Amino acid sequence: MLRPDSQWRWYFDQQQACLAMQLSDEMVFLSAYGAKQLGRQPMAFEDFDLEDHQNYSQAAFLLDDEVQFTAAFKTQAALNACALLRFHKPLMPKSWFFQRGMAGSGVGVATLTSNLHAAQVLVLQEGESCLCMLLDESLPLDEGKSLKQFEAIKVMRDCLQGAVQTTEFRRRA
Repeated sequence: MLRPDSQWRWYFDQQQACLAMQLSDEMVFLSAYGAKQLGRQPMAFEDFDLEDHQNYSQAAFLLDDEVQFTAAFKTQAALNACALLRFHKPLMPKSWFFQRGMAGSGVGVATLTSNLHAAQVLVLQEGESCLCMLLDESLPLDEGKSLKQFEAIKVMRDCLQGAVQTTEFRRRA
């Protein structure tokens, strides 16, 4: 996985129409989040700050034991988690798509099961409802709607199976 660097900068890439991060002079990370998904866009270049660094490290730690994911995927997931926590619009829970009565709670990798499919998510925030980021390629919710990889969804905690870590990610107010 990439190690965070003080030179990393967030910005909105107008050509690609998504939130991006300049990692070096030669390398740019394009997030999974377009303008409609962002609560705010960076005005110009914004530093990858201490809170981002902590969130990146937490995501990397939670994904580290998941042997099915490559190091490149873990890096991509951790950077998207940071982008989601810093810039994403607030979400309302959409638990009606999922089976309920599970015993999951805490942050970490968990399973969400819709009527059509089960998928792995990274639980980023826990409370009465949990903010999750899809790790699988897609998750069909019903016949006409599905989530794409790294898309965010908020669900009630009884929709989650697994995830037992208790250390919270940090989210800006």
